Amino acid sequence: MPSGISERIDLILLIFGVVALASIWAVGVLIDRWLRELLLASIFLFLVAVLILGFGGADATAAIVAVVAWGLAWGAWRHLSRPPRPKLPGKPPMWRNP
Repeated sequence: MPSGISERIDLILLIFGVVALASIWAVGVLIDRWLRELLLASIFLFLVAVLILGFGGADATAAIVAVVAWGLAWGAWRHLSRPPRPKLPGKPPMWRNP
């Protein structure tokens, strides 16, 4: 990486992982009320990360900001992209019983 952060890739991956875990927690708390907004924010954050890396990736600060934005988007995406399942009363379907 031209930004000079390749010597500390372990720290960059740690930052990415912590931010991704934080976004998973935040999505879990907010998903019932803000699904559409969270989905759009995740797409926007990913777009911001790509643009920062594309145009300002040579700067270490810009690269770290991009990693944080990417971590927020990536952690949230797995849970936001799943289709919602209705909560139906009663017994689960037969194929789910042990």
